[in-house]
Parts: sequence; C-alpha cells; structure tokens
Amino acid sequence: MKKETHDLQLSLQRYKGHDLLSAKYEDLDELEQKLESSVNKVRARKFQLLQQQLENLKRTDKMLEKENQDIFNWLMSDQMQKHHQAEMDQHQAMTELKLVGHDHHHDQQQQVLGYGDHHNQFFPFYGGNDQGLQPSSSTTGVDFPFLQHHHHHYQLQPTQPNLQDSAAATLLPGP
Repeated sequence: MKKETHDLQLSLQRYKGHDLLSAKYEDLDELEQKLESSVNKVRARKFQLLQQQLENLKRTDKMLEKENQDIFNWLMSDQMQKHHQAEMDQHQAMTELKLVGHDHHHDQQQQVLGYGDHHNQFFPFYGGNDQGLQPSSSTTGVDFPFLQHHHHHYQLQPTQPNLQDSAAATLLPGP
C-alpha cells in the first residue's frame, strides 16, 4: 500500500509538472496524451457551460424586451387615453362656452332689440309687432298724433355714380 501511495504521489507531481527529470520518454509521452485528453474534456465542459449561460441570457433578454414592450404599450395607451380625455374635456368646455356665450349674447340681443320680458324697459313707446312702428300711447301714456301720419320715406343716394350704369350708357346709341 505504501508503494501505491508513493506511485500516486509521483503521478500527481508529474501531472503538475514536478519531478520530470526521472521520467522516461514513454512515460512523458503517456503523460502528454493524458493531459491533452484532460484539457479537451475541460474545454468541452467550459464550452457547454458557456452555451448554457448564453441561452439563459438570450431567454432573459427576450423576456426583458417583451416586458419593456408591454410597459411601453401600456404607457402609450395610458397616454393616448389621457390625451383623448383632455381633447374631449377641451371640446366639451369649448361647446359649453359657445352655448353660454350664445345664450348670453342672444339674451343681450333680445334685451337691446326689445324682445322678451324686458322690451318695455328699453322701448316703452313701442307697442309690439302687430302695431308696426307706431308709438303706443298705452305704454307711455303720451299720444304722438303727428308721428302717426307723417312717415317720411328716405332713399339712399350713392355718393358716386354707378360705374356700370355709365359704361352701359356709353355703349348705347345716344338720341
């Protein structure tokens, strides 16, 4: 058993590159072949481990890309919903402003023109549509007889002659 232990220790020392001076050529050739076989096995195992790590990294990369795309889609969807909601809110606000502005403007027009409930406040002498433009003595308590019979019709006269009429007159033969 001592001899086997001693031979194993010598073999290990030779594998480590120690005590090669006492080795024969055949022993060195055998040692070289064993070492090359061991190196090939070590390289194959290293390559196998690197391949497994590479496959794991590729799977992780694909999962992260998918997760990133999902988050991006979710954010864009959320952003689009917020943008759409903001547009809808703005459209609704503008519609409400137009309606409020239109109603307010319409009420002002009716008040100024004498329509609605307050027409007597602005035009107390006006009797309504059925009486025409005649002053109403019932609303003012005053009668204006001179206005009832004297309606003056005015025609607008242009300050410059109509150029088309003068051009037509020059084309027509004169008397």
